[in-house]
Amino acid sequence: MTPTQEVVWRPNAGPQTRFLATRADEALYGGAAGGGKSAAAIASPLRWVHNPNFRALVLRRDTPQLRDLLDKSARLYGQIGAAFNGTTGTWTFPSGARVWFTHCEHEKDVSRFDGHEFQLVVFDELTHFTERQYRGI
Repeated sequence: MTPTQEVVWRPNAGPQTRFLATRADEALYGGAAGGGKSAAAIASPLRWVHNPNFRALVLRRDTPQLRDLLDKSARLYGQIGAAFNGTTGTWTFPSGARVWFTHCEHEKDVSRFDGHEFQLVVFDELTHFTERQYRGI
């Protein structure tokens, strides 16, 4: 961070910080409501948005559940220069990196993601998804 950069968000100490710092290929972050899981899900792609080829997928089981995530992402991503396309649910960062917020309501919806390449896939509320949805994306 240079002296002129403003810190617009900082993770909570403890599990949220550990989750965001992991180098693991797969990480689960659970706990009671209010523990910062959704905020961490939104912040996690920010590690790589400087890369123009970076693509992330953030999923909820159905579209109405995305509203809270999109509101939170707007407060953070908008402050760092990302532009939102409401038609596709995609944030595009100044580098060209993209974060797509969408749903996977039914098991057959997994095929919507065929042919897409993602470096990061985030399941917000993983317990709402079936194993086939989780493993199929």
